[in-house]
Amino acid sequence: MALSPENRTRIAEANGVGAVTALLKQAWAPSPVALASYERQGPYVTELVQESALAACTNIMHSSEANRQLVAELGGISSMVTCTLFARDGKCVQNAAQAIANVAYESHFAGSRCMAASADAAICSAISAVDLLLEDAFLEAA
Repeated sequence: MALSPENRTRIAEANGVGAVTALLKQAWAPSPVALASYERQGPYVTELVQESALAACTNIMHSSEANRQLVAELGGISSMVTCTLFARDGKCVQNAAQAIANVAYESHFAGSRCMAASADAAICSAISAVDLLLEDAFLEAA
């Protein structure tokens, strides 16, 4: 739905960017307390939901500078970085890397926010942790 420019505008006007960004922010935070209780309670938002939200965010930002800036202003970049560093599922990490690439693409504002959030270090860390022979799709996203 977010692939056409008209639909991206409608999604933004209906606060869809804010809703997707809020969904990403609901992911569990990797604090010591959260890590200790993670196994008992599980994350508030599952990685499958995160994976879908990241894909939606990537599509919403495609060819839309306004949506890229909005995602950056709403704090979505730090959530993408968290997913890149701490997600257990490779597809979720791949979608997070793709979302970071899309938000930073041709946007000086969002690119500077990515650098401030250490998105570059997160992607480099994820690349070093991936078996490059088995996860070539991740390299395409990064």
